[in-house]
Amino acid sequence: MQSRGLECLSWIREAEDALGRADYEVAASHLRRVTAYLWATQDLELYPQYTRKLCDCYLAGAHARRVEGNLVQAAYLYRAAASCLRDLGDEAGAARCKGIVAEYYESLLRSGFAGVKVTPRELKSIGDYFKASDRGLDAAQCYLKAANAASEAAKLLLAAGLFRDAGDAYRAAGESRLALQGYEDAAELYARSGSDFEAAWHFILASFMRTSLGDGPRAEALAQRALHVSAQSRIPVLINELAHTAIFLAQGNIVEARRQWNLVKRKLRPSYVSVVEKSFDKAARVQYRS
Repeated sequence: MQSRGLECLSWIREAEDALGRADYEVAASHLRRVTAYLWATQDLELYPQYTRKLCDCYLAGAHARRVEGNLVQAAYLYRAAASCLRDLGDEAGAARCKGIVAEYYESLLRSGFAGVKVTPRELKSIGDYFKASDRGLDAAQCYLKAANAASEAAKLLLAAGLFRDAGDAYRAAGESRLALQGYEDAAELYARSGSDFEAAWHFILASFMRTSLGDGPRAEALAQRALHVSAQSRIPVLINELAHTAIFLAQGNIVEARRQWNLVKRKLRPSYVSVVEKSFDKAARVQYRS
């Protein structure tokens, strides 16, 4: 612990040097380590003092970024400052920072991020902000833009996760067709990146959603893709059981699909169960009409 304390003193010196150069973000990176150490050691006398210093660095850095026109980084730093202010019990200050963040993100969203240099991870962070604010469609827009950027940069696994996030956001907002596209894109990229379980899982999810939309042939093809991926790697039996359920359902064999489904549904999240049950409802209506 003594060596850790000496390391903490070095972080403080590094932060002071950075502040002398007005390099607020570097100073903040050192002060984050200091506050983490003080919290871990329960130094409740020094923790608020250095949390305030950290907050001041975030605020100064945010102002500097705003002056140079970098709203993305400015908003990130205001979000970090708001977190510090909440720790200090300054809810009014935190609310002011959150208001600035909202203003900046609204401006970026309205402009479609035109002329703004923003990374896929930064776009995901903005999407997470809108998701936490119950603005699913805006979140999905950010995730989708991030996914396309990551895909263009050949970051396939990152892109796959972002397409999945877009699908989740669209589904939560009731946009089934847009959600489906996100899941299909995610499945393809997971397969290309060698993430076989995730690929199979999303092919099956997309299959059930295709059945819900009345597209049996495409639904069956997607479930078959899941089986193909599963056969190439050691994937839990659950995936095969779900894939066969999806195939039976896509073919209109509701009795066999229901028998298979009853064996596995208790192992799944309620949100996933809901998607599958909607597929059964759609298949039953199609069968009734015919």
